[in-house]
Amino acid sequence: MSVNMSISKLGKLKNCSQLQPIFVTKTGLLTESVYHEIENIKFVYLELCDVCQNIEDFFGLPAFIAIVKFGEIMTRSLYLVLMSLDNAKPIELSLYIIGGIVIVWPPLILMTLTTFVVRVIKQSQKTANIINLLMDRCNMDPKIKEQLAKFSSDLLHLKVGFTACDIVPLDRTLVAIISGTVVTYLIIFIQFRTSAPN
Repeated sequence: MSVNMSISKLGKLKNCSQLQPIFVTKTGLLTESVYHEIENIKFVYLELCDVCQNIEDFFGLPAFIAIVKFGEIMTRSLYLVLMSLDNAKPIELSLYIIGGIVIVWPPLILMTLTTFVVRVIKQSQKTANIINLLMDRCNMDPKIKEQLAKFSSDLLHLKVGFTACDIVPLDRTLVAIISGTVVTYLIIFIQFRTSAPN
C-alpha cells in the first residue's frame, strides 16, 4: 500500500486532470530526483515480491498440511452434528456449544487468512493501474515517462500471490475449494451410512 501511495504522490493524481506538467524538463535536478524516486519504488516493489515468495516457500508445506487437516476436521464435525441431529437421543447443551465452536472457528480463521492475502494481491494489482493513470493524465519529462512505462511493463511479470506448495491458492478460491470438498465428502459419508446394512 505504501508503494502505491508513493507512486500517487509523484503526480498528485487528483490534480492531473488538466494535463498540467508535473515534471519540468528544464530542471535537471528535479527530473533526476523523480527518476531516482521511481527507481527506489521499483526496488521496494521487487523486494516486496521477493518477501512474498519467501513467505510462500517457508509456509507452503505447513499451510498445505493445515488446509488438509482443516478439511478433515470440518467434514468430521459436520458429519457428527448431522448424525446427532438424526438420532432421537437428546444431546446436552454443552455438546451443541462445543460443536458450534468447532464448526464456526476454522472458517473464521480461513476467512481471515484469505482476506489478508486478497488485500495484498489487490494492492499489487493496483500499482500498475496507478502508474498507467499517472502516465495518461500528467505531462512529464520523456525520461521519466519511459521509466514509468518500463516499470509498468515489468509489473506484468511480477505477480504477487500466495499458494500452499504451488498446489492450492490461498485467496478466496480456497474457500470454494474447501467448501466443495467438505460437502462432497459429507454426501459420500451420509450415503455410505444410509446404504450400509444395520
